[in-house]
Amino acid sequence: MKTYIEVLKKYWVFTGRSSRQEYWIYAFVDAILCAVLYVTVIITNTTVSGFVFVLFVVYVLVTLPPRLGVTVRRLHDSGLRALWIFITLIPYIGQITLLYFLIRKSQNGENTYGQSLTVVQNNQDPLVQENSPTEQQYGNT
Repeated sequence: MKTYIEVLKKYWVFTGRSSRQEYWIYAFVDAILCAVLYVTVIITNTTVSGFVFVLFVVYVLVTLPPRLGVTVRRLHDSGLRALWIFITLIPYIGQITLLYFLIRKSQNGENTYGQSLTVVQNNQDPLVQENSPTEQQYGNT
């Protein structure tokens, strides 16, 4: 749930990178919430279902920018431009291709869209190598 909220905090952020984990956790929680609201619309009586349907539509519209943002950042993490999101307009092949782009591994190191998230998440400075000499090895204490 923490990841889901972090994505929502980046409401209008379409720059940078998102890891596979961030994308798929957000997508899973979002799909569960949409499914719960949709099933509630189906099983409730007529007067309540209208209200729940409005909640469902409002939820989908309100979460559209973060949903697009995390998808664009995930494409950036794979080294692709945001315009690849429009490949979904091609029936069947477009959705399968976008799914492949979202599943594939991140680009290692820095790319046009920023530093690799594996380095950032591990709190490592990308400029410092693991085997670099320390002050203690030189006798500077």
